[in-house]
Amino acid sequence: MTTKKKAAGAAIAEEFIAGFKSLVATAKAGGLEAVKRKHTIRSVPSKKFELPPVTVRGIIEVRDSLGVSQPIFAKILGVSPQSVKAWEQGSKSPPGTVRRLIDEMKRNPGYWRERFALESNAKYS
Repeated sequence: MTTKKKAAGAAIAEEFIAGFKSLVATAKAGGLEAVKRKHTIRSVPSKKFELPPVTVRGIIEVRDSLGVSQPIFAKILGVSPQSVKAWEQGSKSPPGTVRRLIDEMKRNPGYWRERFALESNAKYS
């Protein structure tokens, strides 16, 4: 790491620490209301980041729309074929990151079909 990068990193760290100390001092002196007056506080609407709902039928429909088997779908998602089978039988539910990816695939299956076709051709050409 260059000296300039180290100096820039140190300056950022010092600025962060100073800001954090100011926040703590303000909170100790006047509580949350004082913090709100002195510092900008932003909240993120939690609904925006809720996990998309997933159903057995929805998973099967997404996989069918992509035209892939359970083992290939599992490979795409980075999970075991047994996991996909369990989801499609309703005995388990996919984890959050997989639910988000399945939701993206559901929104635009054409894009994903094309992407998988390109990937397959590149690997096996």
